[in-house]
Amino acid sequence: MAKSENCIITVLASECSAFEMGKESQDQSRKEDASDWMLLPKGTWLHAGYHLTSATTGPQILSVPFAIAALGWGSGLLFLSLGCPVSFYAYMLQCAVLEHLAKQGKRYSRFADLSHDVLGDKWSFFVVAPLQFTVCFATVVSCIVLGGQSLKAMSLVYSHTKETLSLYQFTMLFGVINLVLSQLPSLHSLRHLNLLSLLANILYCTLAVYGSIIAGSSSEAPLKDYSLLGTPTQKMFGVFNSLSILSNVYGNLILVEIHATISPPTFGNMKKGLSICYLLILITLFPVGISGYWAFGNASNGNILMNMFSTSRVYYVPKWSFIMTYGLIFIQLVVSTLIYSQPTFATLEEKIVDDRKGSYSLRNVIPRLISRSIFTIMATLLAAMLPFFSSFNAILGAIGYTPLVFVIPMIFYIIVLKPSRHTTTFWINVTLIITFSIISILGCLASIHQLIIDMKKYHLFANI
Repeated sequence: MAKSENCIITVLASECSAFEMGKESQDQSRKEDASDWMLLPKGTWLHAGYHLTSATTGPQILSVPFAIAALGWGSGLLFLSLGCPVSFYAYMLQCAVLEHLAKQGKRYSRFADLSHDVLGDKWSFFVVAPLQFTVCFATVVSCIVLGGQSLKAMSLVYSHTKETLSLYQFTMLFGVINLVLSQLPSLHSLRHLNLLSLLANILYCTLAVYGSIIAGSSSEAPLKDYSLLGTPTQKMFGVFNSLSILSNVYGNLILVEIHATISPPTFGNMKKGLSICYLLILITLFPVGISGYWAFGNASNGNILMNMFSTSRVYYVPKWSFIMTYGLIFIQLVVSTLIYSQPTFATLEEKIVDDRKGSYSLRNVIPRLISRSIFTIMATLLAAMLPFFSSFNAILGAIGYTPLVFVIPMIFYIIVLKPSRHTTTFWINVTLIITFSIISILGCLASIHQLIIDMKKYHLFANI
């Protein structure tokens, strides 16, 4: 009798254990479904091109002449040229890692999940994932700051007077626009906006080149000087600050999230998308950098458009081109803000959405409305308080874009695909890891030095 009871108890315990394991498996599956809810694999290679271009190129292109000014013609063009193939190589390595893991049945919709499986809990939780989210959030704040400045610049030129709204009011207006558009449910749903952003980027870069040529040819423009300014120490800081800016120019922190939205064959589609992205980089980045530095030399501003009028508001270019350029920049900044908000949205909504309901169902719309509104309001408030936040551009490049774009993908490749130490690929990756780690550290020091200088000029809610 006792033996029969023991058998029954054992069977019941086994069934309960199986039930709990099934429940845990179901909960885990639900969690994975929820994290993938926003990142649906429906995109084509053209959509990949739109997403990648919007996430990589942006108004930071207008700071390239400033970066070249600290390096000079030779070194400036050399580093600008090297950044293109190295970053493309890094992104292709990351795609190769994702493809290799996908063949093992592992699909990743977030960079944080990939780093967790490849690097382990500690490195992912304490270093890589927080770094990505922090830099993405900082990028969102920077875009809102620049968006407010773009609206104010258009207002000043159009009204022919300095009497206009304060910068923080324009910043709030930009935030309201993003508050509305942030309710689009997924990265894939931004594809048409990303195409619009791509076209805006081409047009305003063309206008920037046009403006630089017109201003550089004007008799009223300052004389050109291409010498390197400052003491040897200042020049050294300038070099690493410029390298950080160039890292930011080529940076894309959401490649894994974009990869998750692309339909099979994913690797081939991503390769085509990256080719489109870098073709557009070549036809925008280099002309803007070369023409801007040619026109203004070592006087090149962190935003080359600021060189196109004098301190007394004498414009070297037609005002219509100035207004149109800022209007196009405004469009791209709206889209950039949305696309770099996606990793945070995905993390927030992993716990609050119901994947069994439609993306526009009331059950999912209300939590999405609340969570995204809180995030956008926080970012907008911070942007209004710190209108000099765009000065963090170089720091973002040093501590965020440089390691996440030029270091981490190589580490992922070595760990996952395990190339032999006797191969050229292994040593190329090791060399890049060491080189860009050093650049990141020195660039961070140089960027902080420049930021301390800049912050002396500003205060909270400054009307700049």
